[in-house]
Amino acid sequence: MADYASLKVPELKKLLAERKLPQTGNKADLVARLQEEDSKPDGDSEAKPAKKRANRAKRFGIEQDDEDFKKRAERTARFGLEDKDVSGLDAALPERPLKRGRGQNQDGHRPGKRQSTDRRGNDRRNGRHGRQGGGGGGGGNAQARGSRTLLDPAEKAKAEQRAARFAAA
Repeated sequence: MADYASLKVPELKKLLAERKLPQTGNKADLVARLQEEDSKPDGDSEAKPAKKRANRAKRFGIEQDDEDFKKRAERTARFGLEDKDVSGLDAALPERPLKRGRGQNQDGHRPGKRQSTDRRGNDRRNGRHGRQGGGGGGGGNAQARGSRTLLDPAEKAKAEQRAARFAAA
């Protein structure tokens, strides 16, 4: 169909859609695109499936007797190239520990939450109620000091006695 100029724009767009070409532009662009497509040789359509088959055969390790294989064999003979030993590539890589201990499940539990180091949002937990940092007392370190004393068995026993006394009252 060489007389694209006599067709209307919707018909031209339909032809372009069938040929999987862009459908944008004015009528002159559409006509030019169709004529350019008509002028291309049809040899590409036969070469594409052959190339796809060759790539697929290469991927799955199937040997082919085509000219590409022959060229490689000639090049190997001419330059003395050897097939590289790739058996070592199949060996497992050495095990590396995960970064920061992630993924190490102790007792079948998920790993704990990561602690925030920027201290945003900790004001509510420390009872500071909107006050910015500043002098006095050390803020959040009091909790850390208290937990260290409970590691001593004698101190832990005293803390349990205190808890029992205040729970009864």
